Amino acid sequence: MENDIFARDLSGELVSPNDAGYEELIADIFATMKTAAEMNTGYRTPEEVHEFMGRILGKPLDGSTTLLPPLYIDYGKPVTIGKGCFIQQCCTFFGRGGIIVGKMAVLAEGDANDRPDITVLGKLPLFNPDGTPKA
Repeated sequence: MENDIFARDLSGELVSPNDAGYEELIADIFATMKTAAEMNTGYRTPEEVHEFMGRILGKPLDGSTTLLPPLYIDYGKPVTIGKGCFIQQCCTFFGRGGIIVGKMAVLAEGDANDRPDITVLGKLPLFNPDGTPKA
């Protein structure tokens, strides 16, 4: 069994506050949320968004990717975002366990599904505030 709590968390294994390294993992998660909150406060230029995202992800966000804040993210280091992506406002990422956003992906809701310049592999369901699927 892997002893590195970061690798275990990334693999989806449950980690405990009693595990060695847990405080470091939680500190990293809170640092991510703090940086995201700073990015989400007020207007940010595309260059500033990319700088914040580099800090959140622990690696540069490709210049061809557009991200419109706010972005809600709990942990960024296990997240990989490909080139040429478009990430709409108010997306939420739960990064623990890892997320891969492929090249040219569009993360948006509503009318993005009907745009002729976007190829949709499959529509994701939209939900009402009460949790029921929108008709």
